Amino acid sequence: MVIPEGTVSIKNHEYANKKTIRKVYIPSSVTNIGSGAFNGCTNLREVIFMEPDKEDRKPVTLGHDVFRQCINLYSITLPKNVNSINGSSFRDCQKLC
Repeated sequence: MVIPEGTVSIKNHEYANKKTIRKVYIPSSVTNIGSGAFNGCTNLREVIFMEPDKEDRKPVTLGHDVFRQCINLYSITLPKNVNSINGSSFRDCQKLC
């Protein structure tokens, strides 16, 4: 799944419990991912944040439980401009090392 370029925010619970999502590409335009946005996406395996251009770097914030219960998530690529990750963002993601 590709989040469209130009998207600034992913709403709370926007994709929660979607069992068909396996891979997500998040564009560099996203600066906020709401609480529980991908919570319960049990088939989600990989999340890739696109790295912004140096001049376009804006802080990125991950809310509570963003990837909670994504039990098959094994890979996530975070950009350098992530400035806030809530402690519960990756709760129950047993395959992340």
